[in-house]
Amino acid sequence: MDNEREQIAFDVLFVGGGPASLAGAIHLMSLAKIEGLELEVALIEKGDSIGSHAISGAVLNPIALEELMPDYREAGCPIEADVRGDEFYFLTRTGHYSVPVVPKYMHNEGFHIISLSKFVSWLGNVAEGLGVKKSWRGQGD
Repeated sequence: MDNEREQIAFDVLFVGGGPASLAGAIHLMSLAKIEGLELEVALIEKGDSIGSHAISGAVLNPIALEELMPDYREAGCPIEADVRGDEFYFLTRTGHYSVPVVPKYMHNEGFHIISLSKFVSWLGNVAEGLGVKKSWRGQGD
């Protein structure tokens, strides 16, 4: 029986094509570029494409994204809308009641409304542009 398997050497491998892995890969490649290091970084995803497992919509607090990429808007980040204010309602079977005070943890002003799938796909393209090798189930089938 032949147990020989193909091997590909990388310095760092990120497993899963979600926002955390992609942000980690982007940050690592950015740091390597600043330090003048050449790293082989790869990311694998079980889905047919990067972003295929992401849910449809989200409210994004941009604080971490601003640290990762201060020019994210100019770089084409797919923002659907900016949150301009918040309202809180109590829903009943026949209508709704406006709650006069919005709980602090639900204040989203200044955040962005995004399609998480589009956002993750965009992050994947940014990572690839920095040299991260990507692989997913539908690739090369």
